[in-house]
Formats: sequence, C-alpha cells, structure tokens
Amino acid sequence: MEVEKLRQLLRLGLEKGASDIHLQVGCLPLYRFHGTLVELRYRELTAEDTEAIARYLMEAATGQSEMSFDEIDLAFELPDQGRFRVNISRQRRVYNVVLRVIPLQIKSFDDLNLPLVLGDVAQTRRGFVLVTGATGMGKSTTLAAILNTINEKRKAKIITVEDPVEFVFEKRKSIITQREIGHDTESFPKALRAALRQDPDVIMVGEMRDLETVDTALKAAETGHLVFSTIHTSDVASTVNRMVAFFPTSEQPLVRERLANNLQAVVSLRLLLNKKQSGRVPAVEVMRSTRILQECIKDPARTLEIPEHLARARSEGMQTFDQHLLELILDNRISIETALAAASNPTDFQTHLDLEGVEPDSGPETKPDSVFGGLGLHRRRFGRGFDYGFGPSFQLRFQHLRPVVGLHEPGSHLPQRHDDVLVLFRTHQGNRPLLQLLGANGRHLDQMKAIRNHLCAVFDRHSCHAEKASVAGKGG
Repeated sequence: MEVEKLRQLLRLGLEKGASDIHLQVGCLPLYRFHGTLVELRYRELTAEDTEAIARYLMEAATGQSEMSFDEIDLAFELPDQGRFRVNISRQRRVYNVVLRVIPLQIKSFDDLNLPLVLGDVAQTRRGFVLVTGATGMGKSTTLAAILNTINEKRKAKIITVEDPVEFVFEKRKSIITQREIGHDTESFPKALRAALRQDPDVIMVGEMRDLETVDTALKAAETGHLVFSTIHTSDVASTVNRMVAFFPTSEQPLVRERLANNLQAVVSLRLLLNKKQSGRVPAVEVMRSTRILQECIKDPARTLEIPEHLARARSEGMQTFDQHLLELILDNRISIETALAAASNPTDFQTHLDLEGVEPDSGPETKPDSVFGGLGLHRRRFGRGFDYGFGPSFQLRFQHLRPVVGLHEPGSHLPQRHDDVLVLFRTHQGNRPLLQLLGANGRHLDQMKAIRNHLCAVFDRHSCHAEKASVAGKGG
C-alpha cells in the first residue's frame, strides 16, 4: 500500500470520529464507531499491504526497519492532525495492524460529560488515584483530562511513564516530562524508581501491570507524591481486590493497609451508546477516601460493602454505577435497555426504576396534553412526571405533577433543570404553594405568562390558592 493512501485512511478515521482502525489481511479496512466495527469500501488488504504498513509505521516510530518481533506497541503521529497508538502483531506469518485514535486536543471534563468531582480529584496533593475500566472505555482520555487540569491550574513537576506515549501535553503552569517504555526507559518499575529522584509532584504510570509496578507506585504515594494510573477492572470493589491480588497471600493484609492509607480516589468508567445512537456517554462510579471506606479496604470481609457506602455519599461527590445510570435515564441520555445491560445488579436496578416510576422507553412520542394543549404545548411521559415543550429550546419538566396540586408532603421541594429553563415548585409556604418560572434571558415570555395564568387556574380549581406565580425576565 502506498504511504499516501495509508495517510488518507488514517485522516478519514480522524475526521469521522473513529476510535480504532483495523488493518488485517483478507479484510476491508475497518473503523470502530461508538463500539461498532464498520467496513470501508476500499479493497481487501493483502499480506503485502499490511507488511508495508507495519514497516512504514515501525520506521516512522523507531527509525528502524527490522521486523524481528511478534508484537509491538508504537506511537505514530500525523503532524497537526492526530496521534495513534499502534499495535502490530503477527498472525499465521502475516501482519495485523490496529491503531487507536488519539485526538491532539485534550478535552475538558465538561466536553467528556464526566462528573465535576474529577476537578476536585485533580487538586489532590498526595496519594494514589486509579482510573479503571475495560479496554476502550476512556481511561486514557479521562486521565489526560485530569493531568491537563493540573497542568492548567498549578505549578508542578509532572512525570508520565507510558507504553507508548499517547496524549502529548503542552506546557502551561506545570513542567511535564513524558517517557516512553522501550525508547526512553526499559520498564515501568525502573522508570518509577528513577522518577522518585527527579523531584516530581505528580507521577502518571500508564498501567498497573505487575507486582513490581504496583509496589513501586504505592511506595511513591507513601513518600508524599501524587500518583495516577489505570487498571482493567470494572468497578471500585473489584479494583481493590485486583490490586491486592498482585501480591502473595502472606503479604495481602499489609497491602490492604497500604492501599487504605494511600488510595485517594477510584474512577471507574463504562461507555454506553446514547439514546440517539449517535455517540457514547460515560457512566461513572466514583470513590473518594473516607474513614469508613478505608475500613472496607482493610477488611476483605467488608470490601463488598463499598457500593453501599458510595451510594450514601452523594454529597461528597461519590456515586455508584447504578446511581449514575438512573440519572442518565432521567436526563434522557440513554435507553432503559442500555442501562439494564450495563447495570452492576440488573435486578436491583429494575427495582429502582419501578420505584421511580420510570416506564419502558416509548421513543420521542409527543401527544397533545389535556391541560396544556390549548397553549400549544405537547406532553411526553417521563418517569413519574411529564415534559411539556414547544420548539427545541423551551421545555418545562413537571416531575411529580400530581403532588404539586395538593398531594405533596408539606415542606418538600423538587428542583428540576432542563435546557435553559428552571422550574422550581414548593408546596409549603404559609400553607400555600409557590410557583416560579424563570425564563432564560427573557425568551418565551408570552408563553410563560400564559402558562403562569393557566397554572393559577389549575391551582384554583384544586383549592390550592396560588399565592405567587411570577415570570422573571425582560418585561417582567
């Protein structure tokens, strides 16, 4: 295959948003989009094609053309366009090439739809932080976002050890050294030991692969450094067990003690197809270190309690997978079927859905509503409430609509945000309900005033005596 044709194939993957590109003998070029492999109408690749591709990538990455390996990891870059993590392997005496697409631009937490608590994790000053998940779940991307936040917000010495280097960081406030296994250093443990003599504040180790790497990383955290790494585990509890399992049984009680004292956070990721099937969104489980969770890490009999304690600590930025899945359903980001397939405990998750009153997905169907139909609004069932909307930028969500008209417990309130409109209703203020509709920059005032008047009429019919219903924005 000609070099320019290969570059065209790689540019196409970058432009179309592929996560991986597969080049294999006897197959058309394959691109992975949102977890699904899609063939490119080109031609089936020959053994000569893949050998030429492998040789070109090898020379570009290492300066060597000798192909005396069975498998190798490399990094390749199209200048000013994108980078690729490359794996070349032999299969029945021919070469297979798989390229993971790495964008040049490092995205923010907001761009990646990640919980904002990761910003707090980035401000940790010492200890051990693990980002976990299966292959292709966004571990490297998430870790890059965390490191880039540190780079942008404080002066620090950051050392990364990777195999190969993936995201390349530009100097902001921090100074960054990026070392690659096989080119700049021999192994993760050797690079880690050297890093401790290079006055680092932050050390990033590409992956926890073996006992020596885990032990050295723990020692780095114990000596006052902030250490980040990744591991292929599915959730917080399995991460703790996997880290301990690297060590002999006789050493595991001490390792649990070391982990409990140094593990500051675990962020576990699962990428899920969104409801429109046009992309993927992350479901995230987050653990932050607390005294009770330290005890669960130390005691193997209590490790299974970790999800329960995460679920109770939402105010501290923690959450379980299933809690986040429920949020994604209520935000209309993923389907119920997708959530059930990804849930840690599908049976319990279905019970939570039933308790929330979430009904099976019925698509984007909208029907005229008997209460609001006269205002040009349409209604769509949503959990135990309804969405009312007209146009792409104006929707009101009335969660638990029936309690608003007189059946709700006194003193409670339910805020809901949707697009650019906040609806806040309270059912107890001097035994009278309070309703406020806050418009965005004065838009939709006529419609909102009509809704206000209509709701007042609804409240009057239910003897609720709406004390106040106001619209804020231009014109009042």
